[in-house]
Amino acid sequence: TGADIKHADLQANLNKGLSKRIDGKGGFKALPGDSDSHGTHVSGIIGATYNNKVGISGIAAGSGNNAEDVMGIDSSIWGSFFTTDDLVSSLLKAEEQGAKVVNLSLGGEGRDRILEDVIEDIYKKGVTVVAAAGNESTDDVVNPSDIGEVISVCSTTRANTLSDFSNFGLAKDISAPGSNIKSSV
Repeated sequence: TGADIKHADLQANLNKGLSKRIDGKGGFKALPGDSDSHGTHVSGIIGATYNNKVGISGIAAGSGNNAEDVMGIDSSIWGSFFTTDDLVSSLLKAEEQGAKVVNLSLGGEGRDRILEDVIEDIYKKGVTVVAAAGNESTDDVVNPSDIGEVISVCSTTRANTLSDFSNFGLAKDISAPGSNIKSSV
């Protein structure tokens, strides 16, 4: 959904030059902001500035290490409708821009061979892809999290139990706190 490029806790790490909207043709347009705060929330978890007395510290930020170059991309040119083509364009653009890690806080049931092929290709080029396991409380196959080259992350509570909404199953790789997480929203 993009990211708030003016957020005080993201200024040091959010790459304003790369925080763009994919235009559907593989190009960039200016990112007007964050359509529903999800991208700003996730960007904060990853790259909120360390020890600036504002908000939180992101997991990839630390003392003397506030240049994480987090890139927020709003991929859907159709608002709430998000296609495989939108996602493929975003993944290819991220790889082209030199991304080392891509976080995908999205998913859908079933397999998508086109998406699988693209993720396998960028993985072979050295891009680590991490995806949310999903929020349907099921062990059904979910794409992109269940693709072999993707690190699938389930959500846990403060008591280190599976969040009641989190997907689960053999295709999932790791769990991390995901219920009631403070961030930059």
